[in-house]
Amino acid sequence: MRPVSIGGLAAGGNAAPLVVAEIGINHNGDLEHAKKMIESAHRAGAAMVKLQSFQPDSFMKSDIPYYDNIRRLSFSFEQHEELFAFAKKSGITLFSAAFDTATADFLDQMGAPAFKIASMDGNNIPLLRHVAKKGKPVILATGMADIDEVNAAVQVVRGAGNTQLILLHCVSDYPANITQMNLNVMRTLAERFNVPVGLSDHSEGLHASFAAAAMGAALIERHFTLDRKMAKIFPFSDHAISIEPGELEELARYCRSIRAMQGNGRKTLSKNETDNRDNFRRGLFASRFLHAGETVTPEMLIALRPLRGFSVAAWDAVIGKKLVRDVNERDPISPSDLA
Repeated sequence: MRPVSIGGLAAGGNAAPLVVAEIGINHNGDLEHAKKMIESAHRAGAAMVKLQSFQPDSFMKSDIPYYDNIRRLSFSFEQHEELFAFAKKSGITLFSAAFDTATADFLDQMGAPAFKIASMDGNNIPLLRHVAKKGKPVILATGMADIDEVNAAVQVVRGAGNTQLILLHCVSDYPANITQMNLNVMRTLAERFNVPVGLSDHSEGLHASFAAAAMGAALIERHFTLDRKMAKIFPFSDHAISIEPGELEELARYCRSIRAMQGNGRKTLSKNETDNRDNFRRGLFASRFLHAGETVTPEMLIALRPLRGFSVAAWDAVIGKKLVRDVNERDPISPSDLA
């Protein structure tokens, strides 16, 4: 499958997994705090930073219990402009999840290099089609969707003429139980739809993210916070399931090195391995004083490090040979010792 380019960064193919730090609504409605989070995520090594961009009345009713809390965690277009300008000046790739078409249009004007479609909108046909028609990469989370629903969403994006699609396996539980992660779904999605596939990880810790990266994930998305303790002050945010700067740094470092660790699959030796073989491997040594004319038996040999003379791999070939000279106890057996 072809990799997808997001702001000059490759997702998929042989590229290292892109680590996306999702600020989401963890900025607590504070613009300056959002800037600190963007900077912190960038310093920790995130390839990209992501927001959640929405107009509350465009996607939820005002009489639901948490409406006011979510409304307070939304940024205006003007605040978004300031954040995008800040990220651009700082050399940080910033994009967002669009929850309505007007916001998608605005993000497009801001130069967002891609659009995220959250799991809750995986079946939102008009939003999917609207975003896909803009011709930019679409990152589609598949939480809460069965395979037929994922297929329908993929066909909408492709039907709009957009082939720049990344699917994210996602378990929409907060936190997601590690036993329910079902990471092999990433392979199912990649094989069925022939697109780069990653993970939107809501589990606790980094184990699932590490495993996904090792399995070939093109992108790892994690909720990000400066301090999980903020969940006590902002219970309607995502602080509790987020990773902190030190964890993000660890994840980013791992993802940068994973492809190098995986290598090319050919069984070859490194130079150091080759150089170390004689010191680490064992040779055949005399277990007692051996007399010339004796026939070598297993009891006369001991395998010791370092490798000198015959390798222990020659054990069967040496047994039954006749000695042509004496060999002192614990001395190596060499080809010149045998007839």
